[in-house]
Amino acid sequence: MGLAIAQRLLDDAATVIVIDRDPLPASLTDRNADFIRLDLTDRRSVDVAARQILIDHPHLAGVIVSAGIAGIDDFDTAPIALWDTVLNTNVTATIRLIHALLPALETHASAVGVADIMTVGASPTVRTSTEPPSVGPHPPH
Repeated sequence: MGLAIAQRLLDDAATVIVIDRDPLPASLTDRNADFIRLDLTDRRSVDVAARQILIDHPHLAGVIVSAGIAGIDDFDTAPIALWDTVLNTNVTATIRLIHALLPALETHASAVGVADIMTVGASPTVRTSTEPPSVGPHPPH
């Protein structure tokens, strides 16, 4: 979803900064997008990248974050460490990036009255076993 949003913003002549741990998608290589390759869970790299973004782009109209882990093995067998990874990627890293870019968002909002933050990250899909739940059905509300 993040790729589609980036393409749409570029179609509207917006300045787009793509941050991804994977290489820049081919559909964006010929577009005018700034690209920073990093893993959002690497706190030090995020801090360094955010400082550079604030220097290069002191006014940000918005931040759209779509980082995330989308698939989990069976809920009943998924180790807690995997859930820690999901939360660190989907929640903590996203908050860290947005927080680091707040000065540029606030500068833009002061000038025009608004700056947007949108998270469209992955929501983990979870499979459960075919066995019945270990607890009974929830009572009606």
